[in-house]
Amino acid sequence: MKNDIQLPKNNIKSLRAGPLSEYIDDFILFLDEKGFSKKYIPRRLGLINDLGKWIIDNNINIKEFNKKLINEFINKKKVVLLLWINTLTEQH
Repeated sequence: MKNDIQLPKNNIKSLRAGPLSEYIDDFILFLDEKGFSKKYIPRRLGLINDLGKWIIDNNINIKEFNKKLINEFINKKKVVLLLWINTLTEQH
């Protein structure tokens, strides 16, 4: 399955070097088993890449990662998305 998904080389290189590297294959398999399209999977890997960078930027030990930290990351992403959407709506 993994072999027939086109993944951007720069993203894979970054993912394989990041704190979540040992989970990437399992995540791809999870998405595939849940029926996500092969076009969708690379975009979700971008989110995992962002999460890995956030973990590094915030000096988080992956062994201490928990739901509270996941929610903190999600809320940060949500705020950025909402700010961006607001700039779009202000332009129109």
